[in-house]
Amino acid sequence: MERAPPTGPAPLLALADLLASMRADRTMEDVLEGARLAGAKVSDIATTKARFERRRGRPDAALRALEPVAGERSAAQSLERAAAFLDLDRAEEALSELSRFDADPGSRVWLEAVKLRAMIQGRSNGFPAADRVLQGALQECGDIGGAAQAIRLWRVEIGLELGLPQASIETLLRDVPVYPATPETAYYNGRAAEQAGNHEAARRAYNEALRIDEAHVPSLERLIELEPGQPHRQRLGELLAPNDARAR
Repeated sequence: MERAPPTGPAPLLALADLLASMRADRTMEDVLEGARLAGAKVSDIATTKARFERRRGRPDAALRALEPVAGERSAAQSLERAAAFLDLDRAEEALSELSRFDADPGSRVWLEAVKLRAMIQGRSNGFPAADRVLQGALQECGDIGGAAQAIRLWRVEIGLELGLPQASIETLLRDVPVYPATPETAYYNGRAAEQAGNHEAARRAYNEALRIDEAHVPSLERLIELEPGQPHRQRLGELLAPNDARAR
């Protein structure tokens, strides 16, 4: 029995965001056009488009995508602009965007802003400066809605990006709660193992992430590289299939 495809712009925008994370150019453009025809807001389409361009490594194109809605300055748009400015090594402009809105500690928007501020400090002044931002955020939010676990994982992510030695990464990982089990925890264990050259441990960790969440795109992307003979690329294709096609 076939299931009716989703109606309205919201499911289409969610699918476009997933496609953006997978960097699926043509498919995402088609889905965004469908969202527009279904009545999605211009601002939502622009923000999703900007996220896509940034994930494709095109921060200048991300900023151009947001130009039609420059007067609105929503938190989501400011976050995308800040991330694009960071990618362009324009730290002051990134910080200016982050100062344009307030968010409740522990909220998604607040967490994303914390991560960007930490990355800005880390790239400019090294990991200790980034860690001060994250430790301050931990004190501010406590453990609201799992925020503490996310922030501890970002310590690992930023440490990996800044090239901390393996022993330091392992110390940061030990500070991440084991429960509740999340795909992100397993994923960063995989990243740390891969950095150390232990590809077998990395594969186990990425597969553990997929056991927790079979649609965890970053783990699928790493396994495509580490296990080229396995059907991980096919799984990515299945995630892109319309809901009614998957239900057949």
